[in-house]
Parts: sequence; structure tokens; C-alpha cells
Amino acid sequence: MTTRSETLPSAYEDPGGSTLLRLALAFLLTLLALAIFVLAFALAYTRMHEGRALPGVGVAGVSVGGLDAAQAEARLREELPDISGGALIVEMAGSRERIAYTDIGRDYDVELMVEQALSVGQQGDLITQAGNQLHILLNGVAIQPSLTWDSAELARRITAAAEAAVVEPVDAQVVRQGADYVVEPAAAGQSIDVSRALELAHIALGDVAAREASIGLEAMIVAPAVTTDEAQAAVSAFERVTGEALVVSGGSTRATIGAEELRGWTRLEEGGPAEWSLVIEREPAVQFAQTMALDIDQPAVDASFVFEEDVVAAIAGQEGRVVDVEATANAIVAALEARTAGEGPTGVDVTMAVAQPDFTTEEAEALTARMERLSRWRTNYVPGSLNYRGANIRIPTDKIHGMVLEPGDTFDFWDVVGYPTEEEGYGPGAAIIRGRTVPDGALAGGICSCSTTIFNAALRAGLEMGSRRNHYYYINRYPVGLDATVWISNSGQRQTVRFTNDMEHPILIRGINRRSAVIFEIWGVPDGREVRLSRPTITNRRSAVEETRVSQSLRPGQSRRVEWPANGFHSTVTRTVLDAAGNVLHEDTYFSRYATINGVTLVGPSSPGPEPDPEPDPEPDPEP
Repeated sequence: MTTRSETLPSAYEDPGGSTLLRLALAFLLTLLALAIFVLAFALAYTRMHEGRALPGVGVAGVSVGGLDAAQAEARLREELPDISGGALIVEMAGSRERIAYTDIGRDYDVELMVEQALSVGQQGDLITQAGNQLHILLNGVAIQPSLTWDSAELARRITAAAEAAVVEPVDAQVVRQGADYVVEPAAAGQSIDVSRALELAHIALGDVAAREASIGLEAMIVAPAVTTDEAQAAVSAFERVTGEALVVSGGSTRATIGAEELRGWTRLEEGGPAEWSLVIEREPAVQFAQTMALDIDQPAVDASFVFEEDVVAAIAGQEGRVVDVEATANAIVAALEARTAGEGPTGVDVTMAVAQPDFTTEEAEALTARMERLSRWRTNYVPGSLNYRGANIRIPTDKIHGMVLEPGDTFDFWDVVGYPTEEEGYGPGAAIIRGRTVPDGALAGGICSCSTTIFNAALRAGLEMGSRRNHYYYINRYPVGLDATVWISNSGQRQTVRFTNDMEHPILIRGINRRSAVIFEIWGVPDGREVRLSRPTITNRRSAVEETRVSQSLRPGQSRRVEWPANGFHSTVTRTVLDAAGNVLHEDTYFSRYATINGVTLVGPSSPGPEPDPEPDPEPDPEP
């Protein structure tokens, strides 16, 4: 594609028009003759120069009058100065590009100039042509030079130069570094108006006189979509929220959420260009409130019962307080959100609610008059070394005494009594270890008198029974088939006694220590249930025998009993509990397998022997 600089013949005036007019007026009589002459002359003159430039026609200072197209083109090529040796200098946004004329084919548009030269004075009617030709003959006419160049190549070069000068804008960024946010600042870009550059280039190239043409354009500033100020505003909001600790108070408890911790709760979330939303996580606030609740919460105390002499009295319940975790978390988040708009609170108060007892004082007082003793069981024992002078029985009895079981609550012996320790007053007592009675074999030995007694009291109250296990051999102070051993090992294994209050109202356990007896009573509101216990069914009887063994640890003539005889047998006892209407509530069968234990007496040798080796300490069986 080429571009032409369209140049028309220069306008000309008719300086002799007035003279002709005066001549015409003066020679009015000859006007007609002269007109005919002129017309004839014009017709002849036109035919004589048909296909040629009229005399007096020049192109850019080169005369082409009387020449045909080929001759005129040849003369112009020969005489016009060379215009292809220069260049167009393009300066834009500090960059400089030189476009040689030869690169874009800049040249004279000879064809157009010749066409214009040959057409001058040869348009219009004969009178018009005659006037123009006469004027041209007398005054001449000059055709301005026309130029041509490769517009497509020029556009490509200009566009490339403009693109090289383009600088893309850089949007501001908000970047998280550790627990903080920082702003990466924005930078403006620049662009070039290519259309304007091409317009100026065409004007400059059309100037024949300029051997080297030049154009210059300033860059247009392109603003970033996200400014530094916009990004900084988001970061500033984050810093207002997290820059100062928040104190949370509840009663006498104060806890601080430090600035570093708040940064972990808060983040900036980008939604679109220059749009950040500040997100405050709620879950950490909930966890913080829950942690505070551990120190602040005071659970309500249910009303209870106590024995005053042989009468049950009510113990008043107490209101508690509990942290409203959800409301407190909402208050924490709201305080932080208030900081986004400016100076916000430095502290919030914990939201607390009153906790009412599940079993109220009024309910307890209403039941005291209706409570009766539902069952009672007594176990006699001899205080001595086998039970640490009775302490191993009295201590757990005192712990159980006064315990209230609400409907549905379960009694577990070890949950109530806890692991026995010497600090509580327990001492060594008898235990059954590998089938032998060891008088001081276990800490808290003899505690089974307590567990067996509470088991039998609960059994006879008609309660729902759980875990129970008989001793290795039968101990004659316990009811046949209804003894209940308990033990707990260092590894956490245990055998317990367990029962559940399946009555409509609470029950109260009374533990009574006598010098040689332990007694448990179950008190509650009778619901008409009846308890029936079968007589023990005894099978597989096996009689024990007495054995005498010589022991080198004794002197001649000495003797010591180390095991008492116990007959072995199997026992079955069935308990049936009926409700007030005679329906079966519970039916339990207790099968007990008692081992045969022969009595053993150690005697000294008949004559002195070597010193005996000391016997190793026994390892307790998990069943004391």
C-alpha cells in the first residue's frame, strides 16, 4: 500500500482580466469575431497539444510543456532532486527510532504529477479551456510535487517503536510476611498514542524540503488499577485491629489476647482490584472463651441429703455461674471489628449466665418426709493386722457415707473410693495371692468387707446391679454366694462393685462404722418394689484337709499356722425384684465358684538343720 500526497495545481489569477474586459468593451463590435477566433484557436490549440502538457506547465520547477506522459515522466525522473536518501526520526517517551526513507519506499508520485500536468487547461467547455489555456500560455502554472511511501511498513515501524516505549503499570500488592502484612507499592505505566504518531509521521514525510523529518510524542501516563494508598488503607485496618492487646474480664478473672495472637486470628482477603475485606476468625475466639470458662465456671450444686441422727434432712442447693461461650466470642469479635473504623475498645466483659441446680432445695425438702430406709446390711469383722486394725474398712465406708445417687446415676466402688494410699491412712492387710492367704500382702487389704456390705445393701434395696465377683475361696463372715471382692492393680486393672439407681427419686447411702462391724443402709422413697432372694444352691462340695509342713525357718518344737482350711463348693443364688404391680423388674443369678484351701501348719525340724534360705516376697495376684 502506498500513500500519495495529493497536490493540485496552484491557483492562478487573471491579472489581465480587466484589460480584456476594457478591450472587449472598446471593441464591442469586434467581440463576436474575436470570440469566434478564440474558439477556433482553442480548438486548434487543444488538438495540437492533445496527449501533451500545455506550454507553461511545470512540475516542481521542471517544465513539461509540450511533452507527452512518457516524456514528462522521463524528464521528471531526470531533473527532480533525489528524496530517498533521508530518514524520519521518531522520538517518543525518551526513545529514538530512525526510519530510513528507503525502508518505507519514499519517492515522488510521478504518475500522479504527470497525470495532473497533462490535465491542466483541458477540462470544461471550449470557452473555459480557451481562457485557461491563454492564461497558462501567458502566466504558466506550477504543479506541486506529490510523494508516495509504504504506509503499511511505516505503520509497522511506528507501532513497534510505540510498543517498545510502553511501560505496564504495576498494581500495589498486600503481602503477608509472617504474622504481618506489608505493602508492595504501585508504579505508574506509560503508553503512546499510535494514531497520533502516524498522523504526525505522514505530515512530516510529505515535506519535500526536509531531507530528515522528525516527530516527537510525550508518553501518556497510565495509572495502576490499585494504588499504594488503597493497599496501605487495608494494611492499616489490619494493624488497628491487631496492634493492641484485648483484655477479657470475667469476675476476678482477667485474660489477655496479645497482639501476636490477634494477628493469627485475623487476615486480609482480596475480593477484587483495590478490594480487601478484613476477616476475623471466630473459632479462636470461641476457644479462648472456652478456656476462660474453665477458670470462671462454677457449676450449680444440687440439693442433697444428710443424716441427722436417724432422720434425713435436706441440704440446700446452690446456684452456679457459667460462661456463655457463644455470646462472649461474639463480643470479642465485635470489639475487634469496631477497631477497623478507628479507635476501638481495649477490653470486653465475659457474658455469664446463672446455672440452676438440677435438683433444687424445694425438691429435696419435699422428699425428706417421704424417705425411708429401703435396705440394711451389716458385716462383722475383727480389727487386727489382717485389716490394718480396721482402718482399711473404715476409710472407704466414710467416703461412701452420705452419697446421693440421682435417678439413673451409677455407683462404682473405685470411682467413689479412689486409689488407696498410705497418705489417706490405709495400711497393709490380708490378700489372697496365688491361692494363699498373705496376712499383709496388699495395701488396703480387708477392704472387701466394705465392698461386700455395700453390695448386699444395694442388692436388697432392689436396685439395678452391675459388676460383682466372688472371692477365691469362701470367707464365712460373708453371705454364701453374695460376697463381692474388689481390687485394683498398679497398671489400672480393677475389679469393682457397681449398681445403678433405677428408682424415680434420689437414694441416699448411709455408711456406719462400728468397732467390729461395718453397716450400709440405702434410703429412698419406696416405690412398692419387692426383693426375693433364693436360698443358696450348693453343688460340687470339696472338703479341705489339714497339712503339716516342716519349715527350716522355725526352731525345733515351734509351729505356725499359715493357712486356714476352707471347703470348696459352687453356689447359685437368684434375686428377683418385682414392682408394685407384681411385674418383674430384675432377675439376677449369681454363680460363685469357691476353691478348696487346705489348712497348713508349719513346724520346726526335729533336729537343728542348716539356716533356711529366706523366702522370696510373694507377688500379689490381681485378686486380693
